[in-house]
Amino acid sequence: MKGQELRPSQYLYSYGVGAIVEAPDGPRVIKSIDQWGNFFDSPNPLDVLREFEIHDWRAKSVLRDARFFRLPTNADLKYSSSYVLFSAKPFPRWGLCMKHWKLARIRSDGKTGCPDCDPSENGGPTAIRFVLACPDGHLADINWNRVIHGGKPCGNEVYEWNEEGHSLDEIQLICTEPSCHAETKLGAIYRTFLQCPGIMQESGEQENCDRDARVVLRQASYLRVPEVRAFLTIPPISTQLHLALSEPAVRAALHMLDRQDKLSTDIMREELISLAREQHMIREGVLREILRASDRALLEATRKVLKTGFRPETLIESEKQELDALRIAVEDGAPPALTASRPTLEIEKGSSETFPISEEISLRVTPVKRLRTISVQIGYRRLVARDEIDPRHVETAYVNNGKWYVALEMMGEGIFIDLPPDNPLVMPDSETVRAWRMSYASAPPEDAYKYHPEFVWLHTLSHRVITALGIDSGYSSASIRERVYFTPERQHMIGGILLYVSQRGMDGTLGGLIALVRKFDRILKGALHQIDSCSNDPLCRGRVHHLGAKTGAACYGCLLVSETSCEHRNLFLDRNLLMETLS
Repeated sequence: MKGQELRPSQYLYSYGVGAIVEAPDGPRVIKSIDQWGNFFDSPNPLDVLREFEIHDWRAKSVLRDARFFRLPTNADLKYSSSYVLFSAKPFPRWGLCMKHWKLARIRSDGKTGCPDCDPSENGGPTAIRFVLACPDGHLADINWNRVIHGGKPCGNEVYEWNEEGHSLDEIQLICTEPSCHAETKLGAIYRTFLQCPGIMQESGEQENCDRDARVVLRQASYLRVPEVRAFLTIPPISTQLHLALSEPAVRAALHMLDRQDKLSTDIMREELISLAREQHMIREGVLREILRASDRALLEATRKVLKTGFRPETLIESEKQELDALRIAVEDGAPPALTASRPTLEIEKGSSETFPISEEISLRVTPVKRLRTISVQIGYRRLVARDEIDPRHVETAYVNNGKWYVALEMMGEGIFIDLPPDNPLVMPDSETVRAWRMSYASAPPEDAYKYHPEFVWLHTLSHRVITALGIDSGYSSASIRERVYFTPERQHMIGGILLYVSQRGMDGTLGGLIALVRKFDRILKGALHQIDSCSNDPLCRGRVHHLGAKTGAACYGCLLVSETSCEHRNLFLDRNLLMETLS
């Protein structure tokens, strides 16, 4: 079997367990982590996971003490680039013979089941483009026997595929059994809800399912939408030294020494050297980071790590911590003093610039010279129901001594945009604002803030700025990611937008993004230019937000960006809201 190369970032943001990958030998489903095979060559899989473990205390707290590992590459494990590291299984198992236009099962050896083909030929069938999926995460082959025969299959599994035109209703499927000749149109199959067989393709498990399943294109983006949680590393755990001291084994040792009143640098170093080189509980890279720190820096960082208090329990609490840390850093700088260790959040004090965008509203723009992010894929959803009611969250964790999630640690740079403290945003009393406020009041508590008109305002502005930055920065807009922070207060909102670019395995990027802060007035001018027009108007502008809807006036002509950029699946956007506030 030929392998298909995937970058760790592709896996995290686009694929993952349960995804269909278009491989050289046909489509494959990525199996559950415990079935990856070659990845777990070690007799103890935990040894492999610990070698590639990523530590972040806030992410661990929010995700209920889960642990995270980065996806190793072939180079990390010293395999050739052609070595298949993660196993997958062929899916779907029906194929179309393009030579004789016959639909049949694909044989176990990958050859076509077309009776008119020579089995000795090397050519294989083209896997059918349609699969069956339901909102509970189940994925299966379409039961072509049943749908063609109307529930009374004759036992034949070869069908003629007649294309009289390009639409689904012009594709006819005919049973080749001489005594049968049952037929149907592909369009009729596509529009019909079918009984779900309850198969989880990644694990092979079969469940009882009473949800309706529908026919979906196997390459449809909504067939598998990854659930990714992102975390920004913030003070007090703000340098590589802090991160090293925060690793579980190191932190446990420090707590023990602190309780025994032995927290001296010499004793600390002795204990940690023993843990690393005799007990093999600490990675050598972590030990090197600790040993090269000065006595003063080591003691200060240790006390800060041991006194770290409030542990966020929800993503909302975590994001509030990040927002507070960013706003403090804008005023005081981060880190507040020079440090020999590499900071994971670096903002120069006094580096902010203020730019007006209307007579009443100004934006404060701050360059973030260095930042560290942790992105964790915790599962996926199949948004295949037409009404998108209650799609199931399917976990993708590997369970072994706790939950392990695939994660990505990246360093980069960014731009933080917020409103100056003396210039709060005042929303107009318009029909659009009132409609969003009604949705905010009736939304579920965990998602209510996303419906708040001021959050929608920030999110809409963020997308316009991302598009403008893609033109001026040299980065493609798809590589610029967003974080929209929002905390509703009694008098006015506290919020902000962090736009950042990051790369794996580097100390940062090349400064192309933060260099634009000096001329950000041009970026904002481009972002807001012709905000009142869209190539899809009047249809786009006419999409007025109504109670319960997740978007307003927004389309690919004016607001929607790459799925890798937006944390909210291009929802909670409204160009009308932004226009009314700026007018």
